[in-house]
Amino acid sequence: MVSYTTYIFYEKTYKGNTIPDKSTFDRLVIPASAYIKNITHNNIDENNVLECVEYATCSVADVLYKQETIDESNISSESVGSHSRSFGNAKKSDKDREMEKYKKAKLYLAHTGLLYGGLN
Repeated sequence: MVSYTTYIFYEKTYKGNTIPDKSTFDRLVIPASAYIKNITHNNIDENNVLECVEYATCSVADVLYKQETIDESNISSESVGSHSRSFGNAKKSDKDREMEKYKKAKLYLAHTGLLYGGLN
């Protein structure tokens, strides 16, 4: 699978600061690129990736990181001795998670002709 962007682009051009390090970014950029490839119906020239595609990929990677972080920190209950804590179910539905990714990608891809222009 081709990555549509790099950590250097994420850090220097996109000015990303959500994803804490290169190894985490490298893990998330693959599913982010696959998502962009899917919503653009494989219409991206992988030998000449447009800057807007790199921005869209970075924004989706940020969303993936935030969703992953919420999933990991969403403690439903915990008890240690007399200390107890529980968090509500902040996890979003799959549909909400998909919409969040799509909205972020659309911000950069809306007027490129890469997204489907019909009714969803």
